[in-house]
Amino acid sequence: MSNHVFPIERVFLQEQGHGKLRVEEQYVAAYCAAHGIPTEVFTEKRIRRRTLPVTANTPVVGDVALVTAALKICEGAPPAPLDYPLQLTSFLHRPLWRARLADIVQHWMNGNGEPVFVKPAEAEKKFTGRLINSIDDLRPLTRHAGTTELWCSTQVTWLSEYRAYIVGGKVIHTAHYAGDPDQTINPETVTQAVTTLGEAAPYGYSLDFGLLDSGETALVEGNDGYGLGAYLGVPAPDYARLILGRWCELTDAC
Repeated sequence: MSNHVFPIERVFLQEQGHGKLRVEEQYVAAYCAAHGIPTEVFTEKRIRRRTLPVTANTPVVGDVALVTAALKICEGAPPAPLDYPLQLTSFLHRPLWRARLADIVQHWMNGNGEPVFVKPAEAEKKFTGRLINSIDDLRPLTRHAGTTELWCSTQVTWLSEYRAYIVGGKVIHTAHYAGDPDQTINPETVTQAVTTLGEAAPYGYSLDFGLLDSGETALVEGNDGYGLGAYLGVPAPDYARLILGRWCELTDAC
């Protein structure tokens, strides 16, 4: 796969109203301008109504839900969430398991609950991950089906968290996004994780790593590259290459 120009006819960029673009779409727009690739802004309505002429060679850049919908329009297969690759289990440094929301609720209702971090395990995230410390923390989630599949892990203390952006098997940038920026992770651990994932990894993706209060550098989670947020400092051209390259990979355009 080319490191620079992909076989792209046009790129559709999601606008936030009145033509306003988020930083992610701005990065891709700048890349396209530099490489002579036409762009067009679109609204969520056009995706929902299926009036956007999406093809394998017209990447859609925007919210994860909209990009997922666009992949379905052009008969691309939205991938399963990257989340916690089996190959990287040893990098977690905490227990991790799957459960249904109903099981977690019942556990707390029976008075057997212990602090647990939960997040949806499905492709379309129904809520953001959260720590459950009491039955009150669960109440906002009861509007979701009890069959909702969750990732669960024990409570840990993160001193800081970073996102490593990976393109073509290489870490292109690591950005701090939570906790104390003076508490740094071990970059060798990140490199080792990328190497361990190897060819099982997407062309473009991220691995979030954090420093635990135990001093260990641990995997927070993985994120697929087709709808990835741009944290401070990630080079715009590399970010655009990550996003566009992953679309091309998913649609077999490359």
